[in-house]
Amino acid sequence: MTQQKSISLYWLCQLIGWSAAGLFWGFSAWMQMHAGGHSGQYSYTLALFHFILDIGIGILITHAYYRFAHRFNFTHLKVQKMAVRLIPAVLLMGVCYMLLVAGKLYAARYYFTFAYSESFWTFFRENYLVLLATGIRLMAIWVLAFHLYHYALMEIGTATDNARLQVVARDAQLQQLSAQLNPHFFFNSLNSVKALTNTNPAKARRAIDLLSDLLRATLYGGNVSLMSLHDEVNLVTDYLELEKIRFEERLQFTVDMEEGVEHYLIPPLSIQTLVENAIKHGITQ
Repeated sequence: MTQQKSISLYWLCQLIGWSAAGLFWGFSAWMQMHAGGHSGQYSYTLALFHFILDIGIGILITHAYYRFAHRFNFTHLKVQKMAVRLIPAVLLMGVCYMLLVAGKLYAARYYFTFAYSESFWTFFRENYLVLLATGIRLMAIWVLAFHLYHYALMEIGTATDNARLQVVARDAQLQQLSAQLNPHFFFNSLNSVKALTNTNPAKARRAIDLLSDLLRATLYGGNVSLMSLHDEVNLVTDYLELEKIRFEERLQFTVDMEEGVEHYLIPPLSIQTLVENAIKHGITQ
């Protein structure tokens, strides 16, 4: 079974837009003749001729700009640079529209009005200003809609990329927190606190304070790229004190830091990770 290709949004908009314009112009001509009492002289063959050529001329000029804009990357330019290029482009498109429509109107009068004998250049001099103004107005509307659509696509793409980056950053942050948080340590600490609530309430309250400080430093300290050695050692001391509640006499520790180095900056939780590994592989067995 062969898969049928659906018409693209661009061509759908082109056909619908220029068809609607052609129908409007044909209906306006019919209304003018009807208002002037000449409705019987309205030629549906001539109306079909204008309708088909109006669609063809509009699509020919605008599609040429479509190809040109994509080839020279007009759709990704800044607004300031875009304005400098759009003004001459719209003027050129308006001139092309004027010439093609003038040829279409003259051909319609020549072939459908057999008594018409005026030369093309005479007809052109009488009508070129109106045709040029109409062409510039139409092409300006089309070009503006074209670039507004592409700017909307760019904004949507930028918002999508930013949302994707935020999700990736959140995932990375969650993975980092998962790596920093040792669930066994916290579960064991909570069990120790539970056991102390009956036997030693003061010690249990102290353990809760230590655990709270560790959680706060782990959850909110991950956004900091560097922290002082003084803060890191205080964090390590709280961790060791909390572990001592669990291991009691099995864990003995001292903290020795030379004076003058407490303000040195180090990656957060770097010493904490080393101490945690030492506890895990040193005395937990």
